[in-house]
Amino acid sequence: MSGELNQWIWDTMLSMTLLMLLVLLIRKPVSHFFGARIAYLLWILPLARLFMPTLTLKAPGLNEPAAGFAPIALGSDMVAAVPAQTTAFSVSPWE
Repeated sequence: MSGELNQWIWDTMLSMTLLMLLVLLIRKPVSHFFGARIAYLLWILPLARLFMPTLTLKAPGLNEPAAGFAPIALGSDMVAAVPAQTTAFSVSPWE
């Protein structure tokens, strides 16, 4: 638990530092083109990052394939045969 918390603290601190540097870099041009009010509103970005959850993308598991395809030769065409997946709850309205 504390390892995850430490990782979150470091990730948040790093991203907030980068956002603060970005605000410092673009503050003058934004103030020139859009006015001081918008330039001051840029400081909401690091504050908003503090309350946002960490965005993590996990790779899908390689344990189970999405669907089993087996190519079957029918004449001159190749057709992918998909096994029928039936469950106790699958009812076709055409039956």
